Amino acid sequence: MTAPNADADEPQDEVAAPEPAEEPHVENPFALEKPSDPQEPKPTDEAPAKEGDRFEDSDPNAESGDDDAAAHRDRMRGYSRYASYSSGDNSDTYQAEQINFYAGEPSVVPMHGAVPGTVLRRLEECYVEPPAARRLLAALSSSPVQCLVGPPSHGRTTTALAVAVRHLRERRLKVDGNVDILAAEQGLGAVTKKTVPDGKALILTLPPDASAPDVAWFGAIAETFRDRGSFMIVISTQEPAGAAVLRDELTVRYEPPPVTAVFRRHLRRLGDAEADRISTLPEVRDAVRGCATPRTAALLAVEVLDNRNNGLPDSELLSGEPSDHLASARKELRESELWDRILLVASTVMADLSAGSVTREAFRLAELHKPNDVQADGPKVEWFTGPERWPSSIKLGDASAEGAGRTVRLSHPRLSVPLLRAIWEDHVGERDVLLPWLYGLGLHPHKRVRVKAAQAVAQLACYDFDVVMREVLQVWAIDGQFRSRESCALALEALAVAADGRFAKRVRGQVRGWAGSNSVALRATAVAVYGTFLGAQDPDEALSRIREIAGSKVFRGNGQWRAAEQAEAGLANIVLRAVIDVFNAGAQEKVIHALAGWADIPAWRWRRAAARGLRELARLDGAGPWPLLVELSVVQDSTYDAVLRLWRNALEAKHRDEASWEALRRWLKQAQDLRNNDSAGSLRAVVQRLEADLRAGSPDLGRHLDFHQQIWKFRERRRTDSTPFKEIDR
Repeated sequence: MTAPNADADEPQDEVAAPEPAEEPHVENPFALEKPSDPQEPKPTDEAPAKEGDRFEDSDPNAESGDDDAAAHRDRMRGYSRYASYSSGDNSDTYQAEQINFYAGEPSVVPMHGAVPGTVLRRLEECYVEPPAARRLLAALSSSPVQCLVGPPSHGRTTTALAVAVRHLRERRLKVDGNVDILAAEQGLGAVTKKTVPDGKALILTLPPDASAPDVAWFGAIAETFRDRGSFMIVISTQEPAGAAVLRDELTVRYEPPPVTAVFRRHLRRLGDAEADRISTLPEVRDAVRGCATPRTAALLAVEVLDNRNNGLPDSELLSGEPSDHLASARKELRESELWDRILLVASTVMADLSAGSVTREAFRLAELHKPNDVQADGPKVEWFTGPERWPSSIKLGDASAEGAGRTVRLSHPRLSVPLLRAIWEDHVGERDVLLPWLYGLGLHPHKRVRVKAAQAVAQLACYDFDVVMREVLQVWAIDGQFRSRESCALALEALAVAADGRFAKRVRGQVRGWAGSNSVALRATAVAVYGTFLGAQDPDEALSRIREIAGSKVFRGNGQWRAAEQAEAGLANIVLRAVIDVFNAGAQEKVIHALAGWADIPAWRWRRAAARGLRELARLDGAGPWPLLVELSVVQDSTYDAVLRLWRNALEAKHRDEASWEALRRWLKQAQDLRNNDSAGSLRAVVQRLEADLRAGSPDLGRHLDFHQQIWKFRERRRTDSTPFKEIDR
């Protein structure tokens, strides 16, 4: 069965994929109302609702930009908490499965492939050079293959990246695009004489349980690296095996930098004077000295920066351990009235949100506690009581802004994580109520509430992965609505980071399965997840899976072609947002080259997706007055070539529209406006080269460009001539 063509410009010779089997209907296990009898006659002649009938690509009632910005802050603030989620599993972790914090900001170092230039520059802002760095730099001058040996989570990868950048600069080689992470699971076997690239820095982090590398391998491959002008740093927990003489020449033993220096460096964005003042506060100084690794010192700096940004006084910049507060809260969960316990559960999940939102959702949770055959007593709500009658673990904070309402907080800033774990593990009977309630929170109209729900679901999945995946995450994923899909993506993003990345592999496997599903809703959810941290960590896989989905065709049986067309258009919008999100997360070069590859595929869906992606990326501003794509094109010739291919695709007849021409006009106008700016010479030259190459590649495109330039000049003259004074003179 083939669908009718909706676009006259679409190629007619594409071979349609076989129609997949009809998707199974998934019931919502959390529906509070009993579904109607399937034998009951319908009031209308409409067909039963299918998945595509309720498929949404955007929020139908989107909130204001302020709510979205606040939700983004909650999401970023949650990164440092995710790492503290404990699964009870004592297995070792290593840097490839962790998220990094540079200058207080979460930064994604990909699992493999080129490290984005933005990440390397942010790393340099907060990097503290350990003693091993200079030894490693000197050792690379004698042998291009070195082994950096030390314990995990102490900054080995950060040091290797910083040394790689410095060594490339000393050799006057470009940094952006030339620092590559090798896939850890492939090990040293992936590096052969045929695979060594030219002029690059390669970094390989071996897992803690990997066998010790052999110095004979280092010696055999070193000559190839030297001939090709590249070098490699192997990071290991064990010293290489082999002859002692070779081992000493090819091994650098890592010692971490002082934790006090790491903490101070991460506060640098506050200014030297303020960073020094905070670092010398007695409580802060003692806490920093108690950090066991540079990573814990960096996480401590994140907490201090976050609390300072929230306007807390010096005495509250560090919250300490919530042990006493946790004991008090657990007692209240055991001994308080049912309504007080419900309010404490809601406050644990929705801490720092408005009191109105928390109490409203607490009432919804109370509805789930109505009497039944098992439980005879329902919650007794005290309607006219204030915070003075609430459990002592709940505090009422000041309003965040005028008209925002007062906020609900817990008695300790770090109480929410251990308290939610206590609720889940100590009160087993609450699970059957807590999960449906969290599912409903994921559909809330306010994005901040959805972020909080997603973070709570991710934490609970650390304790019962299969249960939470089956009863909440998969139900969100298959639902097809924008809010449930977004909540699922945010929860899986948090779960991939949680517990130092121990669940990242399971999450990636689950999302990979959804990406290959026949279900439009599951494919859309997979794309949304790839637009989060998960995609930025492995952009190669993310962009590959997104490409497959972007080129796929949506089928619906029973003649529902309109629903199929709407679902396909919605899926294209979700793909576009995910690609932009991966780009903004740091994988800029990866996204540009991936879209250029789509533009070369002789299939209209991929070419259209590439054209839409270029139009969005062309609007992004760089560090200065120039568009970001122009700045990136100056750094690498390969990036310029990819951008040129994208422009040719976007301006060809099948995809050409005024939005593409307007994006190009902005570039050409900026080059014209800054023609007398000597500091922008290289950027202006890129735009001029782009215009010349577009004309040379297609005479038809050149004629259209001439036509549009005449229109632009006419509009500019009309705009400047139509001033009020000139109208009067006429």
